[in-house]
Amino acid sequence: MADLMKSNKPLRYIRCTTGSETYALDMASVYSIQRSDNLHLEPVAENTIGWFPAREERAPVYSLAESLGHRKQMNNAGQRVVLMNPLPGATVVWALLVDQVSQVFTTTPEALSSLPAALCAGTERYFRAVLHAGDELLLMLEPAGIHPVKPLATTIHLPAASDVTPSIGNEPIKLAEPARKNRPLKQLIVFALPGEKEPLQFALSITQVLEILAPLPVIPAPGASPYILGLVNWRSRPVLLVDLTRRFNLAGDSDPSMSRLMIVRDTSKKHEQVFGFFVHPIIHMLRLPVNYRDCRSQVSIPEPFVRCVVEIDGKWTVIPELSKILTA
Repeated sequence: MADLMKSNKPLRYIRCTTGSETYALDMASVYSIQRSDNLHLEPVAENTIGWFPAREERAPVYSLAESLGHRKQMNNAGQRVVLMNPLPGATVVWALLVDQVSQVFTTTPEALSSLPAALCAGTERYFRAVLHAGDELLLMLEPAGIHPVKPLATTIHLPAASDVTPSIGNEPIKLAEPARKNRPLKQLIVFALPGEKEPLQFALSITQVLEILAPLPVIPAPGASPYILGLVNWRSRPVLLVDLTRRFNLAGDSDPSMSRLMIVRDTSKKHEQVFGFFVHPIIHMLRLPVNYRDCRSQVSIPEPFVRCVVEIDGKWTVIPELSKILTA
């Protein structure tokens, strides 16, 4: 991935569609693209759906949908077989069955972004990068990750975010001054999670919140942890979308239709983490200092995700530990 991003050569890619999802595929991995007419539906190895004649061989064919954990892909007229070059250390041509294939597009390596590190945490490393195609984001397939017997074993880290001006909707937020030792931050943003059943509210420093805006289209990320809803294209940057309700083991619904999207950052690690989650549309700004007392009642949120719990105006207020949400 790093070599690809540093290359000066143009990047040629195609869009492969399976069901309602579209992914990018580097043409350097592609041997040829064929109609599915000559696809033989006779499995030749485990997880294959058939074989395709190539190089006087029987190239094993895998369903892209099934490789990504989607429902079984049916063989329909008009589908395409993408013959893939042998993986490193192998000599066998193999193939992917997809629903549609686009023309070849050309872009530059600068159009690629590294995957957020949380998408590389599991064993299903299906993607190598995020491709910026105009205003659209596409996940670029990693051939070694989608091949059932050659899982990808590398980890890609998210680069540090560029400086941005936080805002709520279209209204800029003036940041509080950075906290000094023994000096509290001046403002908190207080919010609730959508559909939350418990009498909880949450609070973050205004310096941790980059923007609060209407929900953005979600790009699903197969193979990610269950609490990761996918990626959103925030200011031309791929940002993870987290289901905090599920992550915190709370009862509720993260339906975005009546929610806002909060983009936050955690700078406690070497690589700044930026991610988003849905919140209830009613959001308050709280100026410090404020009267509060330690909340002795137990909350059902797992301990690693909680920095502290206090009672403010009769409400339990959780100060979440952002650094643990993507890693704990």
